[in-house]
Amino acid sequence: MLIRILVPMAIIGLLACGGAEAVAPSQPAVWVQRELRFVGPDYLSPEIRDSGEPLALTPTSNEQLYTQVVFVLRQLGARSIIRDMRGCWRAGARPCVAMTFKVLAPNGADGAAGESPIDAHWQPVQMGGDCALLQEATRTIVPLFSAKNIKLIPVSTCEKINVGLRADVLKPSQEEVAAR
Repeated sequence: MLIRILVPMAIIGLLACGGAEAVAPSQPAVWVQRELRFVGPDYLSPEIRDSGEPLALTPTSNEQLYTQVVFVLRQLGARSIIRDMRGCWRAGARPCVAMTFKVLAPNGADGAAGESPIDAHWQPVQMGGDCALLQEATRTIVPLFSAKNIKLIPVSTCEKINVGLRADVLKPSQEEVAAR
């Protein structure tokens, strides 16, 4: 008798969860400016990608770090990225990048006033690659975005599953992207 009640309830619950994720409600958001100064580890992999293959560690330059950080910013939804290395003189010998860029923030949020709102929605982002860089990006870059469900993935776990960054970020709706 109990199984006859629980099985249909479980099925209804699964269907409700699946339907809720399928239609992500849109919300008004505006583009706001952010600044970043990112000092990388001494050794990084040559690139970040979501192919799943392990990468060998090699020394990196400011250019390589810049390419990696720009990739992370774009995957999280940044636009209008402008490089400004003036903030990196204190990094010493470690690779460093500094830049400004725009991110979406919910309309009415702190610092999110002035521009015309656009339709946006929450979108999951998952990246693999250089685990140390992605762990640091989760701590320092992701908080600059409107993000939720942020998962700080330990380097040891990242190296096993090749996923180093997970979060839901606010991105423009498809209609807004097509209109651009």
